[in-house]
Amino acid sequence: MVDIISINNLSEDNGIYFAKTTKKVHYPDEGHNECLQIEDESFWFKHRNNIIFELIKKHPSENLILDVGGGNDYVTKAIQEIGIECYFIEPDIQGAINAKKEV
Repeated sequence: MVDIISINNLSEDNGIYFAKTTKKVHYPDEGHNECLQIEDESFWFKHRNNIIFELIKKHPSENLILDVGGGNDYVTKAIQEIGIECYFIEPDIQGAINAKKEV
């Protein structure tokens, strides 16, 4: 298990870790909320996860997986559900908030 607190330049608020310094993320303001509405029922999101699972099976690793740019946490949760250590990293605050709500 990674000790997230030991990573420099992070602060924590209600279980969400933030970089102490940030830059603007170039992503549509409502993009994460729009995706959140369809992820569980979307053929595309399910298919993408299946492709990721096949890649993980084909190239297994004893190391943890980082889902960088993890959106609303859809992929990370699915990887964790198959028993693989995976951590979610999302630079956009709305995606991180959505992920926290879904836990």
